[in-house]
Amino acid sequence: MADCILASERLGRKADSLKEQYSCAMAKYCWLKEGIENPTENQIQKKIIQLSKLSQTNKLKFLKPMGFKIDKFFLDNSWADVLASEDKYYLCKALYLLFNRGIKKPTAIELKEEIKSLSHCELRKTIFLNRSLNKREIKCVLEASYGRGIKETAIILGLSEISVKKYRCSACILLRCQNIYEAISIATKLGYLKDKQLLPQSAKFEKIEAVGI
Repeated sequence: MADCILASERLGRKADSLKEQYSCAMAKYCWLKEGIENPTENQIQKKIIQLSKLSQTNKLKFLKPMGFKIDKFFLDNSWADVLASEDKYYLCKALYLLFNRGIKKPTAIELKEEIKSLSHCELRKTIFLNRSLNKREIKCVLEASYGRGIKETAIILGLSEISVKKYRCSACILLRCQNIYEAISIATKLGYLKDKQLLPQSAKFEKIEAVGI
């Protein structure tokens, strides 16, 4: 019993540490977007506080890039750090939650489902920091929410099937989802589909092709 408690505490501390690293990586990325390559500790902490309140509604006010061109190499590397630190945090948090439910050696599927659950309850900050979905990406996700497949969506929107696949895939990447069904759920939470009523999940809907990241 004591060993389980200690193991749980270790996982909890590790999750907290990874969350702190994740927050710092996001703060540094945001300052880089604003033209500051080496922010001070106070600046990082200030940005972390702002990030904790970040939502879709204040996203445009939050990121204010400077008027000069940002070095793409540094920006891409910084974004990669954010993605990596976010994934590490979610993985460790999932392990911690599963452990406390008595699942000490979770399977890959159990981990994936727990991370998915976390992502839905606590939306990833990278969704807000990345660019918003464009009109065609939204339309493709919307048509999928009606249970329409790629071919039918292509006909309705007057696009090629390749283009529909591309827009679905890019939507999944931006929303940090593994497939189109998850993208529909997250897009709805973010308000992209707020004026539409989604169809209930059905056998037909379950067959909609998954779009991997």
